Amino acid sequence: MLQVPTRPEIDFRTMKLLVAVIVLSLGPVVMLLATQHLPSISYAYCDGTSARNVFIGFLYAIAAVMIAHNGANFRELVASKIAGVSAIGIAMWPTKECPLGAGFNPHYLCAAIMFTTLAWFCLSFYRRAEHKPHPVYAARRRMVYASCGIGIVATMLVMGAIVQFELWPNTNAILIFETIGLVLFGLSWLVASHVVPAFDHPSERMSLSVPVPLATRQPSRPKRGHAARSAD
Repeated sequence: MLQVPTRPEIDFRTMKLLVAVIVLSLGPVVMLLATQHLPSISYAYCDGTSARNVFIGFLYAIAAVMIAHNGANFRELVASKIAGVSAIGIAMWPTKECPLGAGFNPHYLCAAIMFTTLAWFCLSFYRRAEHKPHPVYAARRRMVYASCGIGIVATMLVMGAIVQFELWPNTNAILIFETIGLVLFGLSWLVASHVVPAFDHPSERMSLSVPVPLATRQPSRPKRGHAARSAD
């Protein structure tokens, strides 16, 4: 017999956790399944095996969650949609090094837009964490958000220079910096999900095992800017 659910199936913190897990898994899983050397994670599109399927599937999964995620205000809502659509663009158009990537190819543009949006999210998380209770834990989260945001911008600039000026040919430079960027992305969203004990006061922490009964939750009322769901 079906029972009344004790909590919503998915909420904004769960979305952040899902994104973090998928992003942190993307690089290692793709490299594990690849049957050839990958100069970049995006080159998995050319592998033609399970690595390609995982690469595309994970990107669509990230896109789905990002598009469903509305954030804590209107700007985050728009940014989530932009990041989601960009992830679809990355999945649809392979890197130009792949034979399938000849002709019109917005792969790099979509990647740049997505990572720029993710760096902006780090800034948004940082600003909202400034006004949270429990300053010791909030300061730890701000440090993560600031480091990840700066790191994402730095990796973008380095990868842009590598592609533009053909630096360090015949190396794994792009693969390395892509991996760093993804790890920073995943780490910032993992911390924002409030599931890591070192960064959250017990009263702020997201529970993975003890559901919160719906009866104890405040009635859901639409509020301008989605402020009621703000948590970083």
